[in-house]
Amino acid sequence: MRFVRRKRGMAVNSANDAGYSKVRSLVRGLELLQALNRNEQGRASLADLATATGLHRTTVRRLLETLIEEGYVRRSG
Repeated sequence: MRFVRRKRGMAVNSANDAGYSKVRSLVRGLELLQALNRNEQGRASLADLATATGLHRTTVRRLLETLIEEGYVRRSG
């Protein structure tokens, strides 16, 4: 099996060929990154991100801390 990065705007087949269930925390983290990228200059407050994603502020905070630790997000000055 080979994997290819999806280009923006391409249709996605939501059926999973192998029958695996999706990883909820990964989906939430990706939603958070998308919400962050939609904001001007990629900056947003915790409250803004919680509102944009519909996630609880505590969940957003934990996800952000993980993304920061892994180098995907940084705190602004």
